[in-house]
Amino acid sequence: MTTYIESSFWITAISFLVIGVLVAVDLYMSPPAVSGLTFILRIVHGYLNGALLRKGPGNLGFLGIMAVIFVVVALTSTMVASIRTPRARVAVRVAGSWICASGLLMFGWLAK
Repeated sequence: MTTYIESSFWITAISFLVIGVLVAVDLYMSPPAVSGLTFILRIVHGYLNGALLRKGPGNLGFLGIMAVIFVVVALTSTMVASIRTPRARVAVRVAGSWICASGLLMFGWLAK
C-alpha cells in the first residue's frame, strides 16, 4: 500500500514530466490553456505542500517557502518571456528536456 508521501511523489514526478515535455517540444498553448494548467498545478502542489508542512517548519517556514518560490518563478518566467532569438529558445527547450529527465529520474527512484 502506498503512503500519502509516496503518492505525492508520483504526482510531482508526473507534473515534472508533463511540463518538461511541453517546454522541450516548444508547444504553443493559448493563454487560457496555460492559465488552466497553471491553476491545476498550483492547486495540486499547494495542497500537497500544505499537507506535508503540517508537521514541518510551521507558518514562518511556509511564508519563507512561498517567498522563494514566488521570486524564482517570477524571475524565470520574465527571462523566458523576453526571449526572441531562436538560439535562446533552443536553450530553453534544452532546459525543458532536463526538467523532463528529472521527472523520469523521479520515476526511477519510485520504482521498486
